[in-house]
Amino acid sequence: MALFSSALFAQSPQELLRETADNYRKLDSVEMRGRLTSAMPGASWSFRCDAVSAAAGPKFVPPESPWPSFDSARKFGKCGYVNIHNQRKGERRTPDKPPNAEWAMPNSWGDYRTVDKTVKSARLLASETLLVGGKHITCKVVEVAYEPAPGAAPKTVRYWIDSVKHLVLQQMFAEDDVAQHTTYQWTYTVDSLTLNQPPSKWLVDLYQGMVGKTRPEWVGRAAPDFTLRDLAGESTTLSALHGKAVLLDFWGTYCGPCKEEMPTIERLQEEYRDKGLEVWGVTDDSEEKAQKFLTDNHRALPTLIDQRRSVFKTYEIEGIPVLVLIDRDGKVAKFWDGMQYEKDIRSAFEALLQ
Repeated sequence: MALFSSALFAQSPQELLRETADNYRKLDSVEMRGRLTSAMPGASWSFRCDAVSAAAGPKFVPPESPWPSFDSARKFGKCGYVNIHNQRKGERRTPDKPPNAEWAMPNSWGDYRTVDKTVKSARLLASETLLVGGKHITCKVVEVAYEPAPGAAPKTVRYWIDSVKHLVLQQMFAEDDVAQHTTYQWTYTVDSLTLNQPPSKWLVDLYQGMVGKTRPEWVGRAAPDFTLRDLAGESTTLSALHGKAVLLDFWGTYCGPCKEEMPTIERLQEEYRDKGLEVWGVTDDSEEKAQKFLTDNHRALPTLIDQRRSVFKTYEIEGIPVLVLIDRDGKVAKFWDGMQYEKDIRSAFEALLQ
């Protein structure tokens, strides 16, 4: 099966998006090395960070892996701040960081399998040429308005798509930084692209590292009690749930594996709710940031806010995701550190709820 369409030009921007998404959906693996750049609104400083996005499908990832097949993983390299005024004058020397500048790394880049979904409108702009891998490549530029999630603002993204191979070589998008109450404009530019090759060691190590471990020293302990507020402002106390089995899912919007595992947790929550299981997410994000993430990503995990990380510290949690399964008597039945196989979580639920 040919990877690329033989047509040089799509008849419409919608067709171009559809063929581009189809190309990515047919891949066995992809690795894009490039750079993220952003300008601080109203300032003379810009931010740049080397960034890699990669994914592998079933050919390279065991089907039983807890990491979903072909979900993108990202890593960041050298990052720095640039004085735009000095840069325009050709001066290379820049300080490490401008005063009071903070950037939260964006999430909306690097996965192009769904660029054709939830499109509200799309229009072709003038073609442009990009330098990628030492070659000048003509790109079709398409601006896409996507249907917003409920309660969210409309999202507009601009893609530079290789006119022949229908691959995204540059992307411009906006992303909110809730903590800074700022919307940043980002550009991701691809410098090199590798397709259908065995994944790089860093991605293999990441996949393997995501297979979670258990912490048996916690099993049998009384689960430390706590009281936290949920996203509606209501208080929940763990000890008040005595008589139910409880799963605590410690997560954060900054945690890629947490986002990958969340749909599994939500699905199991629905399946085992009537059997006496109560599920609560616990996050150290702000209420505003957590709510925005759940809304934008159509997630429905009931979530408690632990912004001061008091519960994280009580449960000795350093890295996430972490799952803590508590039995009906309030004792820890399982303590999982890292992403887990769904079959292992399901087996623990069955044993506890039979």
